[in-house]
Amino acid sequence: MYKDLCECSDIIEIIDVAFDEICTSIFNDLRQNDEEYARLREEKEQLEVEYPNTPKIYDHSGALNLSADEQDAFIKYLDINDEIDDIIKRYAYYRGQKDCYAYLRKIGAIV
Repeated sequence: MYKDLCECSDIIEIIDVAFDEICTSIFNDLRQNDEEYARLREEKEQLEVEYPNTPKIYDHSGALNLSADEQDAFIKYLDINDEIDDIIKRYAYYRGQKDCYAYLRKIGAIV
């Protein structure tokens, strides 16, 4: 579908039509092409396996008793999430710039 967006005449229409697909494309690109992103995702998954309560802390409404190791793992988990979010934001920003440039060329605003 993303390739068919060249038929759209308005950038807002393009974003509305393809937002989910663009996001999926960004995540796929990062998984396949960004070694740091892949490394952080692997490290996060290892923490989730080794410390299964770590991701549950977000969803749990009651009290959890965590060992010192689990607390350290949770802090590391949060740090990894922050790093992953930064990579995603940076990639999405540059991807947006690239897509905007392509759109401006398409409509003849730049040569």
